[in-house]
Amino acid sequence: MKRLILLPENASDQSGYGIAVKADLARLKPGKQDTVIIYSETAGDYENFEPLFLKRNKGKKLERLVNVLRLKPASAISAKQLKLLLKKESFDEIICGEFFFYEPVKALFPDQVLKVRLHNFYTLLKHRQTILRYSLPAVFRFNLLAYSSLEHQLLRDPLVEPLFITQEELAHYQSVYQTAKGEVWSVLESKSMSYNPDLPLERKLVWFGSATSHKRYSLDYFIQEVFLPIREDLGLELHLYGSQTASLHAPEKKIFGHGFFDGEGLPMTRALYINPDLLGGGIKLKVQTLLEHGAAFISTAFGVEGYTLPRSEHIIIADIQDWRQVLTDYFSDGVADFVVSGE
Repeated sequence: MKRLILLPENASDQSGYGIAVKADLARLKPGKQDTVIIYSETAGDYENFEPLFLKRNKGKKLERLVNVLRLKPASAISAKQLKLLLKKESFDEIICGEFFFYEPVKALFPDQVLKVRLHNFYTLLKHRQTILRYSLPAVFRFNLLAYSSLEHQLLRDPLVEPLFITQEELAHYQSVYQTAKGEVWSVLESKSMSYNPDLPLERKLVWFGSATSHKRYSLDYFIQEVFLPIREDLGLELHLYGSQTASLHAPEKKIFGHGFFDGEGLPMTRALYINPDLLGGGIKLKVQTLLEHGAAFISTAFGVEGYTLPRSEHIIIADIQDWRQVLTDYFSDGVADFVVSGE
């Protein structure tokens, strides 16, 4: 069988996107008979197949602007770009590894069934935001509108078979569209683990992830609504590790932005990690890292969608509105002999 497989990034262990692509490649196992197109800034090396590389239009301001004005992802590609790579080839199966491949592929293969991967189900996020009404950055508000609109288009297509990343997203889709179509392609590795966390012996909270726009609003909410009001009473520090976290460095507020972490494992032991995900969407692969390294952490229920969690008093799942009280109780109930940092 000859397949066309389009992937939105190189496979890697350096980002959630890269890890998800790596998992999809492990599932699909492309061979020399397949045509694999990878949409990336850089080329990569792969065994068993030689992919074609389509360079992202990250630096092409005009193309990005046109896409935005048409309510499309800024990095969307055109049918013309694909046609130049594919020429007049035909395929037995087509897998679109991200939702923004749908329109150009549909234009070239209008009568063919398309499997379309949804790494984040923006329709679900938009529904949650309509109810919860958080203050979102302008870019993320636009993305929710544009991306969910494109999802509606492809999900109404009877020739599309959607591929979700969590059971929660598949269930929401099926409840709205009243269809049995759809699969879950998980990106989590099946590992049995006995959870034996290091107790947080220091009064330190740790954010381990980037502070880019689609995550920053959750972090900002946590800082303003949870951390700052309880910081003094509990003697807490907040340490931030990841891309763009250095911009939030404010030692006078006990907030320390360390920037990108390039070490092994976790940047801190004996601390409590935080995952204040306000809307969910996709799967938070950092949670698997926390589990693998036995970290104590607190998360919203949205932040651990797709996981079956071990039982532990050091895995705390709570509504964000309850975090002030939950953290106060946690650091006051004698779960460890806490040491205030600096003493």
